[in-house]
Amino acid sequence: MSDRNDYGQPHLTLKLDRPLATDGTTPSHLVATIVAPERDRGEEHDSPPLHLALVIDVSGSMRGAKLEAARQAALEVIEQLRPADRLSLVAFESNVHVHLACETMHASGRTRARAAVAELRSMGTTFLSGGYVVGGELLTEELALQDGHRAHLLLLSDGQANSGECRPEQLGLEAGRLLEAGVPTTCVGFGNDYNAETLEAMAAQGGGRLHHADSDAENAAQLAEILTGELGELVRTACEAAELELEIPENVSVVGLSHAVDQAGRGRLVVKVGSVLKGRPLHVVLQLSSDGPRLLPGIGLGDRCGARLRYRRPGDHEGLSTENAELSLEFAEARDIAPDVALAPMIARVWRAFLVDLITKANRRRDRSEISRIREDDLLRFADYCAYHRETASLPESVERLLREARRPMGENILKQLATHSHKIRYCEDELRKGGLEAHAPSILRDR
Repeated sequence: MSDRNDYGQPHLTLKLDRPLATDGTTPSHLVATIVAPERDRGEEHDSPPLHLALVIDVSGSMRGAKLEAARQAALEVIEQLRPADRLSLVAFESNVHVHLACETMHASGRTRARAAVAELRSMGTTFLSGGYVVGGELLTEELALQDGHRAHLLLLSDGQANSGECRPEQLGLEAGRLLEAGVPTTCVGFGNDYNAETLEAMAAQGGGRLHHADSDAENAAQLAEILTGELGELVRTACEAAELELEIPENVSVVGLSHAVDQAGRGRLVVKVGSVLKGRPLHVVLQLSSDGPRLLPGIGLGDRCGARLRYRRPGDHEGLSTENAELSLEFAEARDIAPDVALAPMIARVWRAFLVDLITKANRRRDRSEISRIREDDLLRFADYCAYHRETASLPESVERLLREARRPMGENILKQLATHSHKIRYCEDELRKGGLEAHAPSILRDR
């Protein structure tokens, strides 16, 4: 069992960017920030042994350079795993093939792992759900036997699931069930043909991360950068399966700008946060509006908002730890209240990413009425908010440009760039490709 004190206690704080307007027309934002401290001792020494499952799409569309890039990336992962770590390699096409099962990465294990990677062959259709279930079963069965170990599933796909379970919402639920069993899921979309909605749902509900890798020859190294970078993220992970439970007065409505918000009962909300990395603040941004300061009976909060963070430490399968925080809610009749200068830039970036996500999904659905609604409603409120500070004043222009482009069908390449970029900003994820987040920002979102 890993020493629980190795990871430090994550700290939870709540802040409000401005008082809630009682007329219900001017939004305020509640920011829940989770910070897990860096550790003093060597991270590699302290991190519990990892069992990693690489679940790789080898359908017909992966033939040629794509499959070779996947092989090279898998080989680099093998070299970076520690001797106590374990690796499983699962490939899926029309069928599912287990090329390696729970192999320890000592010298002979690495040799067997390299040979397993060389066996990968491209053929058939895309039985994504089958490969995912088999990879998950290998990890959960091993976790039951290996106390103090941690597990992670890394899914790589370049196409649309067209065999077995194909619905994004159901695959997302399956990822959520696997997370409850102790296994987070990270998804990597390769090229322009994968289903972004499917991989985003699996990464978000699976408590992992979402990555995009270009598949053209010029960017052949991106896949290896992402997979090896993901190993570094796993070493930095302080807590997994984190959930934020909030108690909010019933006369306050809530929209999750960063993370999805689930209703868990009267006045209670749950936000699935996923993994928290050491030393990297994670912000949950919730947009609040109120029809007044009067609280309904039975809430028991007075004018306060309460929050409880529940999380699991890597390698600890005994249960969830908790951290609590509380905030006084302030109300004001005045509508013209400038947001907190320290919080506003971060909130504005997350809000823009939320709008970008809405626009890209509406464009995929060819939903012109939703595009119009965003322009006439959401964009106006966003522009009002951004106008208070010089640092945020130019952000609405980029949303307006995107809305103009979205009036006609957009190409898959730009849609996937937008989807991945907005996801990373909302979920506080690192861009693991060379150059980082700003270097891979879609040009339509950059200042001009």
